[in-house]
Amino acid sequence: MPDYQKSPGVPPKPVAVVNISNPATGEAVAAVPMLLDSGADMSVLPLFVTKRLNLQVTKQYQICDFNGNTHVLSAFHAAIQLEGRKYIGVYLAQDDMSGIVGRDLLNEFRLILDGPKLVWEISH
Repeated sequence: MPDYQKSPGVPPKPVAVVNISNPATGEAVAAVPMLLDSGADMSVLPLFVTKRLNLQVTKQYQICDFNGNTHVLSAFHAAIQLEGRKYIGVYLAQDDMSGIVGRDLLNEFRLILDGPKLVWEISH
């Protein structure tokens, strides 16, 4: 059971560590932190990973965040390895050091968030 990520002055949050790869070349970036967010429709990669793997933009999407602000994000064809499974698909990217695992992937798992104990569990 992984712990929640803790930062001073910020509520703890469930973060998985995943590997992200370029399906065309097999090149990968290991140990990328990704917030487990059941409120996100799609998974989002950190932009630095897309640059490091030389991923090509497949499309642009206009998205609306939880504050109602709209943004245009690029989408990339990539592979995410999470809990021993590899998911190849199209994922958005944002300029942040961590990404987001959204419902497009979370719906494949049973996810337990134990806030009082500050741990989470994911199973197939």
